[in-house]
Amino acid sequence: METNELHTSELTVIASEIKIVGNMEVANELHLYGQVLGKLIGKAGSIIYIKEGALVEGNIFADTLVIEGFVKGEVVCTKRTWITPNGKMVGSIHSPSLTVDPGAFFEAKVLMK
Repeated sequence: METNELHTSELTVIASEIKIVGNMEVANELHLYGQVLGKLIGKAGSIIYIKEGALVEGNIFADTLVIEGFVKGEVVCTKRTWITPNGKMVGSIHSPSLTVDPGAFFEAKVLMK
């Protein structure tokens, strides 16, 4: 039986060998091990994990962002941004809640509302 229904996944994983040049939109939870050169846009309710060894050069929009890898650009989160001990952030962050763990590299302008 053939169907044209669109099925969505609760979790998206981008492997370390993958490099995306351009904009990417995610609906739920993303675990990024690879690279994104462009905008990373999370819909309402999204949680984005930039895993250790991953790279994002561009802007990130999400509800919650966890940085374990390297992000260079503008981050806009509606709930929370967390930079773990291995995380690196260069750019700007707009978030109502920001956690920077000891050991993290953090060079950013911050706006908290």
